[in-house]
This record gives sequence, structure tokens and C-alpha cells, in this order.
Amino acid sequence: LVQMQINLGSNLQKTCKDCGMTFVRSDPGDVALHNKYHTRNMDGVDLGKAFRKWADTNALWKGSEGRLMVVVDGVCKSFEKRKAREVLDVVQTELGAVDIPDCDLWAVEEHGEEEKDGGPRYRALLYMAGPSCVGLCLSKRIGEAREVMCTITEDGIEDRRHEEALAVADESRTADIGISRIWTSKSHRKEGIGTALLDCVARSLNVDRSVQKEKIAFSQPTTSGTALARKWFGKQYGWLIYVE
Repeated sequence: LVQMQINLGSNLQKTCKDCGMTFVRSDPGDVALHNKYHTRNMDGVDLGKAFRKWADTNALWKGSEGRLMVVVDGVCKSFEKRKAREVLDVVQTELGAVDIPDCDLWAVEEHGEEEKDGGPRYRALLYMAGPSCVGLCLSKRIGEAREVMCTITEDGIEDRRHEEALAVADESRTADIGISRIWTSKSHRKEGIGTALLDCVARSLNVDRSVQKEKIAFSQPTTSGTALARKWFGKQYGWLIYVE
């Protein structure tokens, strides 16, 4: 989605309180663009019947009411990758995240001396409800990360004044998977989709074995991402962060 309208003054603009997009009310094209973005942001990204059929065949997990999770990565066909990119574009816009170019997103690394060295660099895990993707977790193969630390004041009391800026250890430790992006559409939040995605990443995205939580790291999470990480790990500190 590319917004072409230039800024002609705040009196012509409106910012949607639900999806956060600013658009020009008098421009039909801008209004149509907002309507499309609003629907995707709030209700999920409709990926169509053909993708849903493919997802049904390749699902990692199936639940009730037409819900499932499926992976798209660099070994998939261009159709699946294009659909996953549609979702990622919405996610990155909402999170204000730097775009990951396709050449990096869909890269498949060659095997090194160890078998685990090869394979897709990123994996997009999509949570589907019918034909719509309502959740996404983009994971990345990494080698190291740093532990989130509890900061202590001179009085020996836990310092909570700057919780938004997480303190991390100076030294790195081994990690296997990085959570690069994680998102749930606004209409489907508080349903446990975020934790379900993380559980599936840990359980299913390594071909040979499940991945221990202690080997999974988050990429400099937002405030809501930090809350999700703490809920999933079951602790305030001691989990990992990596820098992309």
C-alpha cells in the first residue's frame, strides 16, 4: 500500500483513531486506500481462497472454527511468498519497523560444516482464520543474543523507572531463533494468538528438534512486545534480546 497524496494542510486530513492512518478526506483514492488499510489492520489480511487451500494442505497446526498456522519461507513458491509479503507489509507499517528486502527475507543459506547451518534465513508463521491472516510471527536463525537484566539501585531495590528501555548483559550467549516481528490484528487481540505463534515457533520451526525457550530471543521489542515476551517466558528478566 503506497499513499500518494501529499500533505496539503491538517484541515484536510483525518487520522483514524482505530488504525492510526492519516488520510485526506476529500480525496477518493486516499479514502479507498485508508479503507483497505483499516480492514487489514483491524480484521486481518484476506489472502484469498487459493492461499487458504494451500495453507490447509501445509498447516503445522489446525484448530477449531477454520483456524490454522502455516509457514512460508524461502523454499516456498513465489505465490506463497507474495501473500506472506502482503501481511508483512501491514505488520511493518503498524510497528514502524524497517523493511526487510525480499533478497534477505527469502534467502536460503547453504549448509556449512554442520547440518543445522543451512536452510531458510527467515520463516514467516501465519495464523489464519478462514481466508484471512490475523497473526504473524517472523522468525530468524541467529547465533547469539544478550540477556535482559534487572537493574538495581544503590539501595539494592529493583529500579523500575526506565522499564521501557530494557537493560541487557554485556556478554552474549548462544541463541538459535530470533523473533524479528510478531503481530496480531487488532480485532483478534486478547485471544492468545501471540503466545500460540511463539509456542509453534519453538515446537515446529526446527526440522530436527524443538527449540528450548532459553534459546529464543526477541528483536528489541516494543512495549507490547516486551509484555508478550514476559508473559510467554513467565518471568520479567532473564530472557534474550538480539540486534538485527
